Amino acid sequence: SGEDEAYSVEPLPELCYKADVQAFSRAFQPSVSLTVAALGLAGNGLVLATHLAARRAARSPTSAHLLQLALADLLLALTLPFAAAGALQGWSLGSATCRAISGLYSASFHAGFLFLACISADRYVAIARALPAGPRPSAPGRAHLVSVIVWLLSLLLALPALLFSQDGHREGQRRCRLIFPEGLTQTVKGASAVAQVVLGFALPLGVMAACYALLGRTLLATRGPERRRALRVVVALVAAFVVLQLPYSLALLLDTADLLAARERSCPASKRKDLALLVTGGLALARCGLNPVLYA
Repeated sequence: SGEDEAYSVEPLPELCYKADVQAFSRAFQPSVSLTVAALGLAGNGLVLATHLAARRAARSPTSAHLLQLALADLLLALTLPFAAAGALQGWSLGSATCRAISGLYSASFHAGFLFLACISADRYVAIARALPAGPRPSAPGRAHLVSVIVWLLSLLLALPALLFSQDGHREGQRRCRLIFPEGLTQTVKGASAVAQVVLGFALPLGVMAACYALLGRTLLATRGPERRRALRVVVALVAAFVVLQLPYSLALLLDTADLLAARERSCPASKRKDLALLVTGGLALARCGLNPVLYA
């Protein structure tokens, strides 16, 4: 009857208290952020100083891209103490600083992955096509152009963080976080996450896989300690990228699929998803401190 319909209600959504996840985050995030920041600042700072002092950046596109990779990782490391402080005692620097730090983090995070793809592509051009490994007349200009394109693309991927990050209350504490405007949440957040997965992992990994598949036979026949060492460095960087970034990218992909499908997870499943993103995100950050060890 109409009266029955008036009093019928849908079941209330399940309340999910995540105090345990928040407690783990407050312990895990600062320790990882500060450790990676210390290693990243020291290691990448040393790499930049060494390259600039020896003027190695002008020798080949690979050296130029390694220099840009170190710069991206150094900028990423600079943002991590802010994240650690925010997790420990709340955000106290306002929304403008929140947007700046979040944007820098996002841009440098993506730039690092894209420069790894550039390094792999340049090795293919230099070795698979039997071109000299040393400097070529057009190499410096081409490397600089590619670097500009990579940074512009990284800034484009960082636009959501630059535009929508703000200082706000959450779980009784002020935090710097991404808050999309009402009505844009699902579309914009979904597009942002898809772009992160596609451009931040799938595209670089695809470029690396294609280049090294084509280089397979050439690598077996390669002679000369200097060239072999350079190739070992690049292969190590790529392997570290896959091992450290793949878990986070898969977790982000699953989260994005849930968002686009408007799926509601149960409370235990939601907690597991949050923990997975937190732990794999920390693993992905480790690349920032590991790269200097791999190509030093």
